Order: sequence, then structure tokens, then C-alpha cells
Amino acid sequence: FCEGHVQTIHKWPNMIPQMVDAGLVKLVLGIESGSDRVLSLYRKKITAGMMESVTAHCHASGVPLLSGNFIIGGPEEDEVTLAADLELATRLLTAAPGRIDLYSFFLMPYPGTAITADPGKFGLRPCPARAAQALADIPLFESRAIPWEGMFQARDRLNRHILETMRDIHRRGLVPR
Repeated sequence: FCEGHVQTIHKWPNMIPQMVDAGLVKLVLGIESGSDRVLSLYRKKITAGMMESVTAHCHASGVPLLSGNFIIGGPEEDEVTLAADLELATRLLTAAPGRIDLYSFFLMPYPGTAITADPGKFGLRPCPARAAQALADIPLFESRAIPWEGMFQARDRLNRHILETMRDIHRRGLVPR
């Protein structure tokens, strides 16, 4: 098991078959968003297309399980960025049928980061009254376009989309035994 950065794997794809040969059983990737605009605000130096390419390569190389997370309520979150999450989730699940586990959580920025220092610069408004009660299960920020209550609906929509896409892939017989 290891965590990997999409940029590193994209740059050095030959390491994946070597890791599989060495016994790798699970690779965790930080996906965060399907929106290239949001990814650039996170300073990830990756694109959604790179994630799809890396996922397909890991699947073809025999990585038994990939795992990745989406952040709900991140910088500039709106209906366009949320739609990009749904589209990327579909592409990743299709690129590695039965071998990728996707999940989501609310933005929980580290202290001292650019987002916590100036959330308004990222299109976010903090909800400090909720901070004492949150354990990643309550959004601590809302965006200009989506109030904090809407973040619950956005997360639910993504999770349901992931589940329905996985069911569809399985029903079509695309999950290998």
C-alpha cells in the first residue's frame, strides 16, 4: 500500500509495473477535483486528463486496487466544478472497472495554508461556528455559489453518482473476476 501523486506517476510510469511486481496491492491518489481550474488553485500541477491517463495505466499494469478522494467545497466550488467531478468520476471508474474506489469529503484545509490565510481569495467563506463540531462530516466553508447546506447535497450527489456508475459497470459485465 502506498500513496502516490498523479504528477509523479505521470512523469515516471515505468515505476508502476515494478511496484506491482514488488507486491503493491493498493495505490491511493489525491484526486481532489475534476476541474482543472480548481486543481490549479490547489497547486497540484496535474489535470483531470492526467488522472484519467494514470488510472488507465495503473489498471493496465495490474494494480489490484486504486483509491482516490474528491474534495467537496473546495476553491471556487460551483455547479460547473461539481459537474466536472461527476464526469471525472465516470471516466476513472470506466478506466479501471472494479479496481478503483472513489470517495469524497469536505474541504478541511491545513492551518497555515493559503486557503486558511485568505479563503476569500479562493471564493470561500469560513463557517467558524461549525469548526468545533466538525470531524470531516460537516463543511467548514461555503463558496460564493453554494451555501454550506448545499455542500451536503453536492456530496450526496457525487456519492450516488459513483455508486450508480459502479453498478452500471458491473451490470454490463465490465468488472473482471
